[in-house]
Amino acid sequence: MPKSLNLPLDFQAHNFMKLYRKEPRGYVKVRLLAMHHLQRGLGTTQVSSIVAYPRQTIWEWVQWYKDGGLIRLQSSPQNRGRKSKLTQEQEASLSEEICKLQDARSGGRINGVKITNHIESHWGVRYAPGSIYTLLRRLNIVWITGRSKHPKANPEEQEIFKK
Repeated sequence: MPKSLNLPLDFQAHNFMKLYRKEPRGYVKVRLLAMHHLQRGLGTTQVSSIVAYPRQTIWEWVQWYKDGGLIRLQSSPQNRGRKSKLTQEQEASLSEEICKLQDARSGGRINGVKITNHIESHWGVRYAPGSIYTLLRRLNIVWITGRSKHPKANPEEQEIFKK
């Protein structure tokens, strides 16, 4: 790690305190506050103790600023959370296939186990029963439906009964 912090030439041109006061996201506020203190001439050790982040993190934020300016410094953290087991194309086709499977049924509903089996047979990807519903929620497939039709129901007799 270098002994001195080399700040970019345009670093002094920004009013980090003004940006800090307007920023609603907490993690960005901390970065902007750290940049404000660096702009005032404090060292990374002092800034580290003020914002309660490691000195290495302060160095990383300065590097982010050098690489991408304010846009990079204010950006959201990337690559958070677990990656999906299916690609976006597979998820899109799965959504269509679920609708087709539901329409093809003469009665009853498709449940998570049937969808899990369908995914495993088509793409060779295994999902746990609980995580399949997380996938369905992400695909905007809602399971709150009207009462399903019984496979042995006779629609003509039901219409006569209604009249």
